[in-house]
Parts: sequence; structure tokens; C-alpha cells
Amino acid sequence: MAGGRGRRTDRGARRRTPGKGECTTAVYAPPADGPPETIQTWDWHDSLTPDGLLLALVTGTGRRVKLFTEFGTAAKIGVNDAGLGLHFNILRHCSDGATGGVPVHAVARRVLEEATTVAEARDIVASATLSASTVLTVASYQGGHAEAASIEMSPSGIAVVRPDDDGWVVHTNHFLDAGLADGDAGIPESASVERYLHARAARGHMTGRSAPERAAAFCGGDGAAAVVCVHADASQPGHEQWSTLLTVSLDIPGFALEYRAGNPDTAAREGLDQF
Repeated sequence: MAGGRGRRTDRGARRRTPGKGECTTAVYAPPADGPPETIQTWDWHDSLTPDGLLLALVTGTGRRVKLFTEFGTAAKIGVNDAGLGLHFNILRHCSDGATGGVPVHAVARRVLEEATTVAEARDIVASATLSASTVLTVASYQGGHAEAASIEMSPSGIAVVRPDDDGWVVHTNHFLDAGLADGDAGIPESASVERYLHARAARGHMTGRSAPERAAAFCGGDGAAAVVCVHADASQPGHEQWSTLLTVSLDIPGFALEYRAGNPDTAAREGLDQF
């Protein structure tokens, strides 16, 4: 990934709808034994991020971490060798920017370097003074048991969103906690609600699948025209040309990221590389 995201293709796609995005995450923690199953899209501007970074590191305490991020940003999506993985979605809240605080990407990096459980990740988030909002969807796999939760964070407080009874937790770019949702400042153009509803509808078809199969089920019958596959609008200036630049699945017991430059339809057709 470092040095370029690679060539993106959309052969076989049906109608493509230009739009705005911000990332869609779906994580399954099996109620019975078995590892987490995850998928995330990363939507951003190609002109602003010509290259992405896959980084492997060893902390001062000897913990190994693998992550994806942009150059100059501490962390976005990753796993550690203690059996914990993390997905990252930006949120917006009316309390953002009122005071200085710890960058949300730095909080994500600390979770990856130090946490081994969802509870430890929550405690790390709670310890930070924040100036912006985001949600970290954390999954762990310990002793054959999976756990997951979305940790919503904002300057006004944090909340933990647990999986539904079927084991799935889905998150896009609006707050799900009722208290924090009162101050949500997301933009309708991001189609956050539409992407959230699409992922929830698709989740049952993603259960127990390989990463490419999960990506195909994530799109559903719409393929590359699915709302989770964002396509750049060439009529807009570069900094407004949103598109799905990356699809990522975490292999937590295998301590690996499975990824494909492009949207989930591309990942389903071309397969995913492993890091």
C-alpha cells in the first residue's frame, strides 16, 4: 500500500451514483465461539491522498501492531497481536472544536498499541480530553470468544454501542447513542443513514463468509451501484470528489489486514491482499 493504492477498476458495474461518503463499518462478534468478522469502506478524496500507508511496528513494550493510515496521521484501521482490531469512522458533534484536545487519530493509535479488550479500549478513550468526534469500532478475540462494540467519542462525552442480539454492530457517520445524537452535526449529503440501513440489511448475508464473499454481500444485488460504493463526481472540484478508496477486513486471530484499493465490489471481484 505504501507508495500507491494501486489501480482501481469497476468493470461490470451497473449504474454508478456520484456522492459523498465518510466510511461504513460492519463487525460481527459471533454469540457462540468464533473470531470476529469485519468489513469497512474508507471514503475520501483521491486528489488529497495519492498514497496510503500500511505500517507494521513494535511498541516499547513489545506489542506488535499493523495498521492502515494516511501519511502524517497516527492511525485509522488496524490490529495488534494481543487479539484486538479497530475500525475508524469520523463523526461530527456540536461540541467539536470548543477547546483543545487529543487528536482522535492519536487515541486510535493508543488503543492499538495498548488495549487487549473492548473494556480497555473504552477506558483509553474515556481518559482523553477531546476536541473532535469519531467512533472506534473495536473487536477482540480472546480464548475463542469474540467481543465487539462501537465507542462513540465527542468533547461532550462518550458512549458504548453494543452489538445487536445477532452479534452485528454497524456504524457509519452519525451518532447512535440517544444522548450524543442530540448534538449530531453530520451532513445529510454523506448519506450516512442510507449507508447504515443498507449495511444493517446486508449483515445477515455477510455472516460466516470469507473476506471477498463478505464484500460481495456488503454490496448486495446492487453491486458497484450500492450506496456503500461511493463514486467520484468528476463535475466537482478535486477536494469534493468523494469515492471509496479502500475496502478493509480485519483477520484478528491471524494478525492481518485484508485490503483492496477500491470499493467492496472491486474487492469481491478481484480479491483482497493481506498485510
